[in-house]
Amino acid sequence: MRRENYSANRVAKMMKKQNILIGVFLFILNIPGAGAEQVSLSAGQAMEWQSLAGGAGVSSNFIYCIAVDEEKVCIGTDKGLNIYNKQSGKVTVFTRQDGLPHERILSLLCDDQQTWIGTERGLALLRHDKLEIIDTGGVLKDLKIKTIIKKTPGIFLGTNKGLFQYCYRTRSVTSLAAMKGRDISGLRSNEQELLINLENGRIAKYNLDTAKVEKIKPEHNPLGHKVMAIGSSGDYYWFATDGSGLLGYHKIKKEWSTLARKRGVDRFLSVLAEDGKIIWFGTFYGLFGYDYLEKEWFSVKNEIFMQYDISALAVDGEYLWVGTVGGGVIYSKKKRPYIRAFLPERYFMAEKVLIHGIVRGKGELTTKIEYCNEVYPDIWLTQHALITNSGGRFQAGIDFTKLPDDLYQFKITVWDADRNLNQELFTLVKQTAPLELSVNLNILRTGRNIIEGEYENSTIEKIILQPGEKEAVLNKNQRTFSGEVNLLLEDDLIKAEAVDISGRSKIFAYKIKVNPLPQLSIIARETVFNPGFDEVGFAIKHKFIWEVDYWELEILSEEEVLVRKYTASHDLPANLTWDGRDESGETVEGGRLWYYALKVKEKDGYEITTPRQAVRSNLLVEKQKKGLVIKLSNNFLFDLGKAEIKEQYLQLFQEVSEIIKKYPGSMILIEGHTDSIPIKTYKYPSNQQLSEARALNVAQYLIRTFALDEKRITPIGYGASRPLASNKTKKGRSKNRRVEIVILEK
Repeated sequence: MRRENYSANRVAKMMKKQNILIGVFLFILNIPGAGAEQVSLSAGQAMEWQSLAGGAGVSSNFIYCIAVDEEKVCIGTDKGLNIYNKQSGKVTVFTRQDGLPHERILSLLCDDQQTWIGTERGLALLRHDKLEIIDTGGVLKDLKIKTIIKKTPGIFLGTNKGLFQYCYRTRSVTSLAAMKGRDISGLRSNEQELLINLENGRIAKYNLDTAKVEKIKPEHNPLGHKVMAIGSSGDYYWFATDGSGLLGYHKIKKEWSTLARKRGVDRFLSVLAEDGKIIWFGTFYGLFGYDYLEKEWFSVKNEIFMQYDISALAVDGEYLWVGTVGGGVIYSKKKRPYIRAFLPERYFMAEKVLIHGIVRGKGELTTKIEYCNEVYPDIWLTQHALITNSGGRFQAGIDFTKLPDDLYQFKITVWDADRNLNQELFTLVKQTAPLELSVNLNILRTGRNIIEGEYENSTIEKIILQPGEKEAVLNKNQRTFSGEVNLLLEDDLIKAEAVDISGRSKIFAYKIKVNPLPQLSIIARETVFNPGFDEVGFAIKHKFIWEVDYWELEILSEEEVLVRKYTASHDLPANLTWDGRDESGETVEGGRLWYYALKVKEKDGYEITTPRQAVRSNLLVEKQKKGLVIKLSNNFLFDLGKAEIKEQYLQLFQEVSEIIKKYPGSMILIEGHTDSIPIKTYKYPSNQQLSEARALNVAQYLIRTFALDEKRITPIGYGASRPLASNKTKKGRSKNRRVEIVILEK
């Protein structure tokens, strides 16, 4: 029966691989430039594999997870938990009948003499061969416990309903609100943060101190491929994707790197395990490794990998354990010795630092520690260190007395009796200068305020201002910063949190007084004026305005063109006057709206501007020999090259009609004038025809709208034949473009 299942699985595996290879081949053919960037694979490593096939049919089960410690190998399957004792070779099986919440085991954690078991429906603890269901108050009941990691003072659980923390001391489970309801498939820890892989392939970081979540969008993942597994080794977070290869993120330098994006063999990375130097991947195509210190990919050959999918990986000192779907668990001794270093912190101010870790390998081990800094990254120096090794655990005391403040790269190398070597890299920051900020606080008001300051420590990476928790902009060359805070009257503190490249932070608090927002208003005493005769007076009122840097009064046309500006760098006056002229001293046109606004800037940089308001200039009426002349500018009355009156100016002709009605019986001429620039359109082949059309449209509107006698009104076009000013200048041409309404004397 088992042989029949084996054959069926093998045929299905071969068919699946054939289809995937065809799909990958077609996929690569459709990528522009695919194949140009190749990643060479070294020859397959010669590893002697052994099968762990005993116990409750583990060889035919789905292996979900593997956890290993010095005494045992725990194997989570879809039919229960199998525990293999390394010394005796005995396999113990636990199922639902033995007290498991569910037979499907999704996650495992070996912790000292106990094993945490995450199942399809809850959490269990195995201690001294006795099972205990962990369900304080029913919090974890029926939850899928997908991932478990240890983090003092307890463990963290990633579930289908969010992130939970179990405390050893209080034996209580807490739901972490910031991740409530999230479907979590993977967890990794790094000092004061958790790296979280969500079931949808998105990534986030959870800060254990602040309980805040930061979303991570990996660079070099242009197609947004799903992250299948996450890892943490040395200074890197690793992200295995289903289409962008392996992505690496340096925890200290905050830099991304992409490894092997364009080979089908490493395109579909599904499970991941790391051992300090090598990252092992289970893929659709078998088992692969990436040596991130040597930057080398290699494949591992075994017949099992060609027949069954790899579903779980674990590393244990000298051994690599591989779980499959239907092919059981196989394991092999690795050629390289095992090394794993642990740092108490990434940042240090002391002259000495203590590194501890684990090394295992064949025979007597030799260890060396080297370092380089960011200035000379290719020059490695050997540091005289006292290295003690006891029971596979080591300590290294490093003296930094004579080393300057800097970012240092460290490399620990270990050799076994056969001179096989392994290495681990990590980064340390030495910075004896404390985190110090100086903030310039001027007059602060409710609402938006710009805060500026200086800092001395070159390792400061970001500054967060509160209230508002907005990140300031840093000028790292000058070591200055500026940012925005939004204050309320009741606020009495501004806080600035400085964070350096190692994650160390310090909060600075500044006592402040928040003043009300300044109040400013300006209003014209008369809303209508006669250009060339009247001035426009403005009354100004203000409150809570302190030291004035400068003020500006702007007059603009309806087309948003600046007509006149008054400015000064002294205190704001109570009254201002506009003489009705533009910047060149010319009288503004009649019959138009003119907008005004006042802006005040204080010496602390705060600005306030009044809303725009309008005054209107009366129509320009001149007494000439031929009679009264009302001048209307074509510049605002018509669009360029057109004869239709703009709708917003039709109300002007109400005033024109009232003037005409004061002279009953007088004949009216409507004269159209243009500048000398030629026009040639389909509708108006010349300036003459354009001026005639404009005059005719004005005449017809007056007759039709205001019931004027059409026998009294004569439209006439003069084109460019009667200029008022020179057509050689822009200002002259502007004056020449006009419509004149002439009321002839009787």
